[in-house]
Amino acid sequence: MATCFVITYQQEYHNKIEDFIIDNNLITINDPTKNFQKKVRNALNECQIITHKNENWKYVNLNPSAPSIRGTIKIHKTGAPIRPVINWRNAFAYKIAKMLNNKLQIYIPLPYGYNIKNSVQLMDELLSIPFSPILQFVSFDITNMYSNVPTSDLIHIIELICNQQFIDGITKQELVNISKIIIEQNYFKFENRYYSQENGLAMGSPTSSIFSEMYLQYIENTVVYDTLIQNNIMGYFRYVDDIFIVYDSTTTDIVKVLDSFNKLIPSMKFTMERETNNRINFLDITITKEHDKLTFDIYRKPTTTDSIIQYDSCHPTEHKLAAVRYLTNRMNTCHLNTANKEKEKTSSNIPYRRTNMTYQH
Repeated sequence: MATCFVITYQQEYHNKIEDFIIDNNLITINDPTKNFQKKVRNALNECQIITHKNENWKYVNLNPSAPSIRGTIKIHKTGAPIRPVINWRNAFAYKIAKMLNNKLQIYIPLPYGYNIKNSVQLMDELLSIPFSPILQFVSFDITNMYSNVPTSDLIHIIELICNQQFIDGITKQELVNISKIIIEQNYFKFENRYYSQENGLAMGSPTSSIFSEMYLQYIENTVVYDTLIQNNIMGYFRYVDDIFIVYDSTTTDIVKVLDSFNKLIPSMKFTMERETNNRINFLDITITKEHDKLTFDIYRKPTTTDSIIQYDSCHPTEHKLAAVRYLTNRMNTCHLNTANKEKEKTSSNIPYRRTNMTYQH
């Protein structure tokens, strides 16, 4: 009976990986690792500015293998789809991708004008907006962001920003050449078969985060900005691929705004979640509109267990205390009213007593 269960579970997992491959139009290829090895070595040998020949050995993986995929199950979503996790650690371009990631932050600083660092900053920003009962909140989500970033546009954006930063031609060309090579290495291995994603950024690559930020911040400061002004959007805040929007329900048609976003970037799909009963969840907080103010509470997904490491486990004490510090710090830094703060004290695992150790606020 147990054997049948394991086989069924493994087959279901395999099917979810296969569904992901089919849904994203991935194609089967021969192992391209050796070909990419040659391209990376040639690009490093041609570099004169961003790296030196005497340092090229630092960015070469001597025993490379193809990136591999595994899936973590999103148990909180309908159908329990997978979240693909691709391990680039042994990929030949892993070290050069980490180097490029650092160089791009030096040569191409990003403004982060619409980004929020965390939920506390979002609460501060919302409290700075004059409250009105006609304010409405929605959240936009970018579906599969990495795999839908148009890479051809991205290369053009890198060149454009380099020109704006007055970066010399040789340095610009080296950044562009290495960026192209890393973007091309968009493949992975699953059960002795190799798959390539023809469009978008490689999942698991150290550069995908900064590449997607460069693209999103560029369009936010160009076409998205025009859309926000035209539709009288009062607040626009983004955390990675989650967007929070504040608007006046009497002057803004939010469905029209959603349609505009989907037309601006045809390769990306934006979905929308509206507030319900004057309440909306975003990141780890619940935002509620009362008759004359906003209130905030800690939001937990239905699948959250609120478990922390038990004191008699073999983990270092510092690890055990980390969760307690996090929960306490979040409770004290979030703008919770007295009732919600008291509820948070009793709903989380603090204070928690185990053997001779006490966690206190």
